[in-house]
Amino acid sequence: ALPIFSSDFSNEENGTTISYKGFLAYYQAVDVNECAASSDDNDGSGEPLCSQLCHNYMGGYFCSCHPGYQLKDDKKSCKVNCSSEVFTEESGYISSPEYPRPYPPELQCTYRIRLEKGLNITLKFLDVFEIDDHQQVQCPYDLLKIKAGDRK
Repeated sequence: ALPIFSSDFSNEENGTTISYKGFLAYYQAVDVNECAASSDDNDGSGEPLCSQLCHNYMGGYFCSCHPGYQLKDDKKSCKVNCSSEVFTEESGYISSPEYPRPYPPELQCTYRIRLEKGLNITLKFLDVFEIDDHQQVQCPYDLLKIKAGDRK
């Protein structure tokens, strides 16, 4: 904001100088909540500022991620951190990230099940197995590959 106040010599009537008080104004800085504005679109891209969590502070904002995710180098997008999990119990559950909600895009998850020698592993899918597929080409988009030693 750049208020400009100007005056000239027209404050004289019939040889008499007329004094005017002018004005008094109060101003105050008000923080812009970038996070509230970003729920629609704040930067013109059609996307929110942060892919998951947006935190406003006086003069700016920063993004963070839900547990199990990490902030990408762009400091706005989150990626799931799912490739360091090692399962060593004799039984347990593994799932795609955020199951039963839709899984995020651009995943590369590796789950390792390591058990003592002499034990076999049985996988039983407990619900309808849903991934993005194609009617004419086998597994062009999303897939679950299961490897056991050198076998696939």
